Amino acid sequence: MRYSSFNVKRIIVGRLETGEDLLKSLGKIAMDEGITSGLINLIGALKRFRLGFFDPETGEYSTIEGDGLYELISCIGNISWKDGEPIVHIHLVLSTEEKVIGGHVLEGCIVGPTVEFSIFELDRPIYKRYFEDSKLNLFDL
Repeated sequence: MRYSSFNVKRIIVGRLETGEDLLKSLGKIAMDEGITSGLINLIGALKRFRLGFFDPETGEYSTIEGDGLYELISCIGNISWKDGEPIVHIHLVLSTEEKVIGGHVLEGCIVGPTVEFSIFELDRPIYKRYFEDSKLNLFDL
């Protein structure tokens, strides 16, 4: 087990607009605001989703995607830093009137009509590095 304590430095609240890519937009906010670590909460709706499911044996993600109106029930994650860029890592749960789906957010999740976000910036950086045993970029605490 590895962990560390942080304090909240500030909270950034905003919304994304129709047509924006969820990951790219959050990454741009992190870059523009100089956020090197944070926690993210989002709610809203997507008109397109693209989600990944990690296979620990291959180290690859399988993907599922869909078009239509999807209620963004819950989306949580974090911001860390790797190779001079912010890494936005979020998981979400979506629903329609008939089904619920969730997974790891990949580029290609398109906002529609809006997503409201809260970013809790932490008081010092969190870096990620690749760990061969898990085949993942993980917190380097």
